[in-house]
Amino acid sequence: KPDYVLLAPSASHNERIWMPERYAALADYCYSKGLRVLVTGSAAQRDIDLARQICELASNSIINAAGRTSLKELLALCEQARLVIGPDSGTLHMATTQQTPVIGLYAHSNPLRTGPYQGLSTVANAYAGIMASRGLHKHMKKWGYRLKGAALMEKIELEEVTSLVDEALSIPNQKRSIETS
Repeated sequence: KPDYVLLAPSASHNERIWMPERYAALADYCYSKGLRVLVTGSAAQRDIDLARQICELASNSIINAAGRTSLKELLALCEQARLVIGPDSGTLHMATTQQTPVIGLYAHSNPLRTGPYQGLSTVANAYAGIMASRGLHKHMKKWGYRLKGAALMEKIELEEVTSLVDEALSIPNQKRSIETS
């Protein structure tokens, strides 16, 4: 049974979404590691369009589940995934409740406050660097403070995320895979 990575690219605000071309390149990287890739999203047209764009940009096949799953089905996909990758979102927190490894992509919010419960070793953290570049200490702002800016997610480089994928994959897989026909 082959393993799969679940990409959960959407967020509550467009500025918190990593670039589709980087998600596509990440999907191709995961595929090169022998993993299938599923992309999820809500039934909102924005999420469906984002997932379709990622699938079209990728060189390899991605299973597009955007708009096709209930919350219960999404939870099951999270539980069975080898790894879930995306911005600070409900899907990442759902995966964490299932003890599924996650890679969080953070530029707008402080992962020390909203990051994965497993620890910050699984976070691509652009937040601290952006705060420092603005002359601010990462703890200076009140809880829940979010940085603003449409280009902040661009600070998260593909190579940082692929390195986190490699680290996550170096841990023996304790997760179940979904059946394929």
